[in-house]
Amino acid sequence: MNKKASNEPHPDRIIQDLHKIREEIVDSFGGDLHRLTEDARHRQAESGREIRPLPERGSREKFERVLAKVPDVPPDERDRI
Repeated sequence: MNKKASNEPHPDRIIQDLHKIREEIVDSFGGDLHRLTEDARHRQAESGREIRPLPERGSREKFERVLAKVPDVPPDERDRI
């Protein structure tokens, strides 16, 4: 069985590269996340792009009301781990 060589990077390598970049960014601010976020907000405001707030999340109270309607039964045999 011959496997065709892929030009795609291995997913683990991509994750490693992302962690390296993240560490470099954090290090460039001396590990100070407040400085990092302040800089990001400044660059975002300077970009001129529209900044839209995240949609509001549901309330815990509403979640609890919906959850109360779900029957408290053991899982189906096929769903057991």
